[in-house]
Amino acid sequence: MSHLITIFSKFYDKSGQRIINLNVKSRYQGSSRENQQKTDEKGFFIFQASSNRTIEILAKPPNAKEYTVLKMMNSSVSSSASYPVKVYLPKTIEEYRQENIKIRQSKTVKNLFKVVDRHGKVMSNFPIQSRPKGKNSFERCTNQEGLAEIESSPNRDIEILVLTSGDTFVLKKSVNSGSGSEQPILIQLDESCDNFKSLSTITLLDRNDNKYNVAKTNVEILALESKEKNLISVSNGKLAVRGYIGKWLKITVYKPDGTPLKSVNYLPKRIKESSVKLHLDVDVTIGSTAKNEPNINKPITESITCMTCGKSLKLDIDFIKNIAPKAKAEFQAALLKLPNFMKKYGVNSCRDLVNILAQGKIETENFTKLRESLNYTRACPHLKNWF
Repeated sequence: MSHLITIFSKFYDKSGQRIINLNVKSRYQGSSRENQQKTDEKGFFIFQASSNRTIEILAKPPNAKEYTVLKMMNSSVSSSASYPVKVYLPKTIEEYRQENIKIRQSKTVKNLFKVVDRHGKVMSNFPIQSRPKGKNSFERCTNQEGLAEIESSPNRDIEILVLTSGDTFVLKKSVNSGSGSEQPILIQLDESCDNFKSLSTITLLDRNDNKYNVAKTNVEILALESKEKNLISVSNGKLAVRGYIGKWLKITVYKPDGTPLKSVNYLPKRIKESSVKLHLDVDVTIGSTAKNEPNINKPITESITCMTCGKSLKLDIDFIKNIAPKAKAEFQAALLKLPNFMKKYGVNSCRDLVNILAQGKIETENFTKLRESLNYTRACPHLKNWF
């Protein structure tokens, strides 16, 4: 029996930093028998071999698929813990780390799915959910051809959930991502596309998030695919819109003077939706519709509660027209701002309101003139903050 020699080897990266927990092997040259270990906490790989044999030392660098021969030596070489045989990897630990990041980022595959109803009709713009098995779902929609591309890690179990007419998502397909798919994987619903009727309650807002509760607002709803058109009238800024899941609707709101605002497209994604907000390209303001400006003459009703008598006075357009029947439109707009003006300056009694209105009426000649008719001209000091 040949004498065995203990060989001490120590592994380093390219910069000379020791490498721990590295997969390593040793074997006689030409032999299939191997001694496989991991480097210890000091980077050592210690093994035994017969004397005067050619030894190959191999390692599997981080992220590598195969072992690589890093050193060939005679087993009779002198080595110890103080003077080990040094084995170097071709790259630094940082280079391997950066390589690992790139590999993780690039190691994704794409699977294509096609969604059809029970009769084989393509479900375009249809909501589905995807998730790695046992993980959280991510929602997306199919495209016009009913296709959805799902990206995941290779050989990953993924699950596809589809919307039902009961407004819930159910598991419909479980597949392994493998190395990706070029041909679409078919997902057939258990229901007909006609089952996916939607009812959405839409709140109209202006571009500044103000509620568009303009009285007798005419709204046109056009189904872009079927060209079906409906005209409704609302006063509370809320629309009850009927349609189909995945079918675009074109909503056009008309100003009080009959001119249309910029149309907004809406895609229903649930059987029932009650919290949809639709922003219009308009500013809801107090006052007349300005020429060439998307402003709305919105009647505002505010109340002033007298801190002396406790009575509440509703300050609306009818009240303004009653006390100032000859008032110009700009005066009406200014007077409608009185509640905000009074709150700002702490004016909170009927007497104060009467004094303001009386003084303003005298100085503006029944709310018809913005400037005094004297030898000099100056703006009315009591109304300048109202505009």
